[in-house]
Amino acid sequence: MTNKKYLAAMLAIASLITSMPASANYTCSGPVKGVSINGLGAVVAESIGKVQWGFLCNVETATNGINPATCKVMYATLLAAQASGRSVTLWVTDSATVCPDLPARWSYVNGFNLLRMDD
Repeated sequence: MTNKKYLAAMLAIASLITSMPASANYTCSGPVKGVSINGLGAVVAESIGKVQWGFLCNVETATNGINPATCKVMYATLLAAQASGRSVTLWVTDSATVCPDLPARWSYVNGFNLLRMDD
């Protein structure tokens, strides 16, 4: 990854972290497996902790409150976490999507606000 691309990715991640609403008070953490993009541009993961086959965003259109540019950074973050074996934490505002109260498989993670790669 070039320095410019790396810096752009880090700035986008920082903007996600600093713009997190105070209401994002539910989390779900765990390892990432099976990160994918479907034919319509939706980013999905086989599992993020206990969340299974949850859609997060779309790289083509604003979806689930997330614009395509931010979604691409999230996709890169998920791929990096998967490749390095690191866990991520999802912040959501909808208590129905909190671990272990999982969202329905193959649906968007409602109230999604923030994605962070853990140490």
